[in-house]
Amino acid sequence: MAVKTNSNYRATFLLDTRGVEESVDSLYENITQTLVDLGGEVTQVNNHGTLEMSRKSRNTKQSSAVYVQYEFQAGPEVPASVHKKFELDTRIDRIIIEKI
Repeated sequence: MAVKTNSNYRATFLLDTRGVEESVDSLYENITQTLVDLGGEVTQVNNHGTLEMSRKSRNTKQSSAVYVQYEFQAGPEVPASVHKKFELDTRIDRIIIEKI
């Protein structure tokens, strides 16, 4: 029987809040809850505010986004699940997940 070990990850979400009726805080809570539902344990959330992107998004042509970083512990399958869960969410422009 293989032992399942958790690793530490940092997920950076670039949010496209244009035309979003719900509050940004509600969106943060939604992402946090999704990470937990997928098997992660969120240890820290850092809102870096609205920052200019180094290059415009291909899909939305936006030049700035709200940057939010989540640090969490999870199994090795969770990062792929996070990408899959949010791939069609128009409020999220990009997701970068790195193992730390």
